[in-house]
Amino acid sequence: MSYRDSLARMISTFLRYATAVLSVAVILLLVLLLQPRPESSGDSVAFVVAIVISSLYGGSGAGTLASVLAVVAINYFLAPPYLSAKFDFGDLMRLGIFAMVALLIGWLQEGLRQEAEKREHLAIQLEAALAKHERLEPPISFLDSLSKDEQW
Repeated sequence: MSYRDSLARMISTFLRYATAVLSVAVILLLVLLLQPRPESSGDSVAFVVAIVISSLYGGSGAGTLASVLAVVAINYFLAPPYLSAKFDFGDLMRLGIFAMVALLIGWLQEGLRQEAEKREHLAIQLEAALAKHERLEPPISFLDSLSKDEQW
């Protein structure tokens, strides 16, 4: 692997994980701006958007990072006592369920991405096989077969 390929791979990895961090930060900012005193536990649902975006763009690693960051952001900024990292049993249950759902979303997204790659690979193989077949046997049209079989 050349230096250029290595650098491109590092930049790609950085961008995937930066997308996870930025998407969670944007959702947190929007939730805090739209509801300065978050009193509803429904605000955590907005973080699912960040997890889906991160999983779509960055894969399962970025989706997992977004899930962890979302759980930390929810606990620290949106769950009372605010700006505190204290956990009680109810918080742990709620955050645990959210974390499981978030990781499941990332896992499903990764499965969809892998299946799409398989489909693309199979489509390329099919096109190559069809092109090879057309080179070996020229297509016979219906009119050509009639003119050879029936003589007027």
